[in-house]
Amino acid sequence: MYPVITLKDPEGNRIQQWMNEESVGGILQLSFQLISEPILGQYQITAETLNEKKTYHFFSVEEYVLPKFQMTVDAPGSILVVDPEFKVNVCASYTYGEPVDGKAQLSVCRESTAYHSCAHLRSSLCKNFTIQLGKDGCVSKFINTDAFELNREGYWHFLEVHALVTEDGTGYSFQGSKSIYIDSSMVKISFKNMDMSYKQGLPYFGQIKLLNPDNAPIPNEVVQLHLKDKIVGNYTTDVNGIAQFFLDTSTFTYPNITLKAAYKANENCQARGWVLPQYPQPEYFVYRFYSKTNSFIKIVQEMEELRCHQQKRVLVHYLLNMEDLEDKTYTANFNYLMISKGVIILHGQQLIEINDNGKKGVFSISIDVRPELAPSVDLLVYSLHPGGEMVMDSAQFQIEKCFKNQVNLNFSKEKSLPGSSIDLQVSAASNSLCALWAVDQSVLLHRNYGQLSAQSVYSKLYSRELHGYYFKGLNLEDGLKVPCLKDEHVLYNGIYYTPAWADFGKDAYDLVKAMGLKIFTNSHLRKPVLCKDSNHPHYADYVSLEATDLKIGSKFYGETLRKSFPETWVWNLITTDSAGAANLKLTVPDTITQWKASGFCMNDKAGFGLSPTVSMTAFQPFFVDLTLPYSVIRGEAFTLKANVFNYLNRCIQVNTVLRASSDYQARLLSAEHENICICGNEKKSFTWLVTPKTLGTVNLTVTAETLQNSGCRNGSSTAPDIGWRDTLIKSLLVEPEGIEKEMTQGSLICTNGK
Repeated sequence: MYPVITLKDPEGNRIQQWMNEESVGGILQLSFQLISEPILGQYQITAETLNEKKTYHFFSVEEYVLPKFQMTVDAPGSILVVDPEFKVNVCASYTYGEPVDGKAQLSVCRESTAYHSCAHLRSSLCKNFTIQLGKDGCVSKFINTDAFELNREGYWHFLEVHALVTEDGTGYSFQGSKSIYIDSSMVKISFKNMDMSYKQGLPYFGQIKLLNPDNAPIPNEVVQLHLKDKIVGNYTTDVNGIAQFFLDTSTFTYPNITLKAAYKANENCQARGWVLPQYPQPEYFVYRFYSKTNSFIKIVQEMEELRCHQQKRVLVHYLLNMEDLEDKTYTANFNYLMISKGVIILHGQQLIEINDNGKKGVFSISIDVRPELAPSVDLLVYSLHPGGEMVMDSAQFQIEKCFKNQVNLNFSKEKSLPGSSIDLQVSAASNSLCALWAVDQSVLLHRNYGQLSAQSVYSKLYSRELHGYYFKGLNLEDGLKVPCLKDEHVLYNGIYYTPAWADFGKDAYDLVKAMGLKIFTNSHLRKPVLCKDSNHPHYADYVSLEATDLKIGSKFYGETLRKSFPETWVWNLITTDSAGAANLKLTVPDTITQWKASGFCMNDKAGFGLSPTVSMTAFQPFFVDLTLPYSVIRGEAFTLKANVFNYLNRCIQVNTVLRASSDYQARLLSAEHENICICGNEKKSFTWLVTPKTLGTVNLTVTAETLQNSGCRNGSSTAPDIGWRDTLIKSLLVEPEGIEKEMTQGSLICTNGK
């Protein structure tokens, strides 16, 4: 039940209100008809729930013309200061997948950083090109970098690439851009899958990743690992540019260690005003994990997201130190629990016999990766050491954002003729109520409307993740059970020692606190701390820094009349049957384009599910298309351009006519006659000068027809499979001339009935 749902215009006026609306199957569908001349701008929908929580959604009302094609600018994300050239690719294709015929204007600039009074003396460094697109709708250009002075200071470390593609015949254009970072680092080298703490006696595993500046892996190269400025190993990268390493920590007693990765040495030279190439040498700080008995548990972390509907075995290493115990044989009870969304969803234990020869080992825990675990699950493994210490480790695993209700959509055909019948097939949990949508890809090119995705759904869900001991403004953290260590001298073997604060590493208490768990035990959990009245910093005073094929029938003549061009094709609710299937019969709209479809479903038991986006292309091998503005003025002439496309496998002779009407005057402007030859995978443009005579919506009707007596040299239109006539009817808004004027008149209304 939604007590109130309101719709407001950009000026904040409430223009629609729904009261006490109830959803069916978890979905509520409402509609509102905008007036013919609405206020342009952003509208707001507000929905209020029974618990008085409000949610908002915004949409905009604009005057626009949908783009006819899309373009991509492909350039490297970065180049080196020593690179002599780089490559830029520009591609343009219509929404139905065919290449655009036109020109690309390419501009590459490096802007100056000068802002002072002499800034005009240092202008931007630019290069401009105009290139004809190829048959595939693409063009490639190698650009020399000399003009951009990559190794000079005083300019931004970016190249801005701007591309403008203009369609031949119509002049319709679309633009795109790309930024290229100018990098002085010859390679990218970094540590990956590293722990913040080492545990003495257990191997410390890590990775060094070596990449080119364009993020391509560098295989079969040697990288060095330094520990405290000493080389501890040379490692060779694999095909992914990753070198695996591990450190034997059995002799480590350092409170913290610094690891450094190196590939090649740098030249020790500097030059003011110049940018010199260099090889980075990243560092990584690792802290010692505290244990009173020097006993540890280590969960092997999985850095990749775990896929749903699979079994994952997690390895757990352990080291239990028995040196100070008389009885060095006992049965260790390793307990584990998993938490997701603030709830313990699984717990268990494993018993392992411990003796002198078996105090160190490994076991595994199996995780059934289910949608309920998303987006993450925390695993805690702990054991009580005979010496009175709680030994533990924790790890967080990212889970694929999936749903229990598995929804899939499928068109019965990947490509279909406009006006033909097609089925949209749905599969989901039985008796699911599904909301489906399908829109013209041009709409998505015009503006990204924030389509539903697993990420967007999970971001709106309330996910109760426990962390720390603050609750509703209260700090519920326990006080110290063990007295702090005073800053006093200790006499040992005739020598005085002073306690020193040197350990910033974690302990078992930090692990349970990070998971928001309270543990009731008299065992040892926390590392000792120095008293606050000493001159040494207290650990709690520091903030923890976590590395936190279309087939056409063989008929003599194919005639099409196209007049339906919706932006939204499907906006339906449908219920699946007991087998979890549903079928929606549709008629393909007349737009030559690609349609994008998706949907979500609700079920009482299976819950929510979201389908991947699927595509269907509406296409025919011969058609005419118009390029129209959003509106025109009555009495003012404008240029009407039509493109006739031939995707048949031969040349044809075509006649194109704009139907006469009392609503407008029209005169053909094209240099070519109405009867022309168009070869396969080509188009021809026709231009009329049109003067509208009436107000409101005016229909423009253009017919393109193949002629049976062809005058083309490279083909004939007399073959029975290429006779076509395509008629296109499109509407155009004609607005009045002059200057718009608004008048306001006040009236007095009496309420006494007189």
